[in-house]
Amino acid sequence: MNHNRIISHSVKRVCFILLVIIFNVSNNNQKIYADTESSSSIKVTLEDSPYLSTDGSIEFSPILNDTYNFFVNIKNIGDKPVSVSIFPSNPTMGNGTINYLRGSGGLLNKDYDLKKYVELIFNGAPFKSTTIKLEANQTKIIEIRIRINKTLKGEILGGINFEQVIGASEQKEKFKVIQLYQKVIVTRLSLDKFELKKEQTVKNISFYYGQNNLNLNFELSNNNPILSYINYNKYQLFNPKGNIIAQGVINDKKILLPPFTKNKINISLQRRYYYQKASIKLF
Repeated sequence: MNHNRIISHSVKRVCFILLVIIFNVSNNNQKIYADTESSSSIKVTLEDSPYLSTDGSIEFSPILNDTYNFFVNIKNIGDKPVSVSIFPSNPTMGNGTINYLRGSGGLLNKDYDLKKYVELIFNGAPFKSTTIKLEANQTKIIEIRIRINKTLKGEILGGINFEQVIGASEQKEKFKVIQLYQKVIVTRLSLDKFELKKEQTVKNISFYYGQNNLNLNFELSNNNPILSYINYNKYQLFNPKGNIIAQGVINDKKILLPPFTKNKINISLQRRYYYQKASIKLF
């Protein structure tokens, strides 16, 4: 199988996560999980189950049309009321780590969207996403029901996110910075055996200038319904005359791509060049 690609494009510009999001107010390890310390006042605990992995995530091989129930305790360990948003998420690779985000825009096959097979329940009522309020030292329980109702190969990977806003501040030029804490219960469902492996594909090459360098972006798709390591480790960038103007390692460690996803790769180039056309070779 040939993994080399030369593509031309015009040059232009259990998981704990602490997120910093910047809004324009005027327009109003490689592992499947990552840890970041935060000042969150919520404690999210998944009750014991035979379908949990050693790291506390949900991981098992479901039987077609069987229902599996999980219970999550959410406790406010602070002395003030808090609001917690709860929603299912899908994986995407970013900066060498798998992240779990709302929506399914990065999925190549919607049959592998976790939320199609998950039902979230609070106070006896199902919901797709909701926000609950917890008083100081109060605990509430969320039920997760998983049921695979169609025959699929490979695996489904996703998460159940518990999100709390832990800080917000307005900056100059009408920008607002919001800090979010998320606990993600990673959910990995092993399905029927998958053997035929399709090649990863590269699309949407673009370049943009940062403050001190040129940045290279491209989209790398995992066209298989299983977690796969990235096929490429090195890159070479060519000018229109075919001369190498930049080369290096995409990442110094193995990168996992989630099943059936398109993922964004970002590389900071050491030198600044500007060409109307350039090409890249991955190998």
